[in-house]
Amino acid sequence: MGRFLETFEQLGADGSEILAIMMSDVLSGTYQTACSAAEMVKCSVTVINSKETDRALSFQVLAAAKDAKEGKSIEEIKAHCLDIHKRTTTDVLVDNMDCLVAGGRVSKLAGALTKLINLKIIVRLRENSLDVVYKGRSRKAFLKYCQELSKFHQDNHIQELSLSNVGTDEDFLERIKEAMLPEGSKDAPYIARLTSPIIMTHTGLNAVGVITLTEKEEPEENR
Repeated sequence: MGRFLETFEQLGADGSEILAIMMSDVLSGTYQTACSAAEMVKCSVTVINSKETDRALSFQVLAAAKDAKEGKSIEEIKAHCLDIHKRTTTDVLVDNMDCLVAGGRVSKLAGALTKLINLKIIVRLRENSLDVVYKGRSRKAFLKYCQELSKFHQDNHIQELSLSNVGTDEDFLERIKEAMLPEGSKDAPYIARLTSPIIMTHTGLNAVGVITLTEKEEPEENR
């Protein structure tokens, strides 16, 4: 709270409007904290719940910065961020469950059983939840899921693809990229980089966040 108050007061000291774009409230209480801080300062602060994290969050931040530079209003920027959110999906390929067990998100018994049978899972960040959407026994299951996503996007081309990962080998990342980008999206901007240390502690080694930004809105059931 204190850091938010200090930052808002410094940025608003010259009368500037402040726009704070926060990571999803499904993953963190940061959004609620920022909202509370915004109500406690004298300057004008607008807080957005991006409903995203990692590179998916950056899609909105970069667009908002460009809009602000062009002189667009806070309401116009908010609308643009919402449009980007509706065109964004984030799936996380979890290679092992150890960190999820350690963080209390999965029981020790479930963790032991999945480790015994070498079960791997894929979770999707949605509006109000983080849901398991796919299970498999090997990395081939990950690639199969990515191929299914690719088919789904034949008529809604991927504009940007990010593979935020936790030390995943380059060969596997390249295979995910090839599986994900269908014809019509082969030239989409692509980036594969390490995710943040905080996310690493929750997802564990070799996890991959498959993050897409598409031309048109994703169906509500995908968000």
